[in-house]
Amino acid sequence: MFKIDDEKKIIYLTRGDDAAITFSAKDDEGNEFHPTVKDRLIFSVGKKWNDEPIFVISNEMEESEEAFWSILIKPEHTKSLPVTKFNFDVQLERRNNTTGDLEFTNTIIGQTEEIDPKFILWGEMSE
Repeated sequence: MFKIDDEKKIIYLTRGDDAAITFSAKDDEGNEFHPTVKDRLIFSVGKKWNDEPIFVISNEMEESEEAFWSILIKPEHTKSLPVTKFNFDVQLERRNNTTGDLEFTNTIIGQTEEIDPKFILWGEMSE
């Protein structure tokens, strides 16, 4: 079972299942952000905001005309985790296409006064 409450920024997933989550972003002027080959999307899940992440998924992008990209959560990411509530954030690392040097890191989804993103693991479904 997998679902997303986009308004509240809550991801629900049955432990051990897989899920593809699609993200998009806009630049400071409100224009759609198009990923380039050297960009990297980082999805981090942790027990508390300042703790080390329990797991991190990092994807290098592909050049695209589309203004979105996906993260794939695999069963091995969650199958040994407890059924509970975690925090998550999503960051974008923008890199220079020629040199690969980091130009900036931007938090796409993270904790703010208005938003407290959660990653909630449910128990396995019985057959």
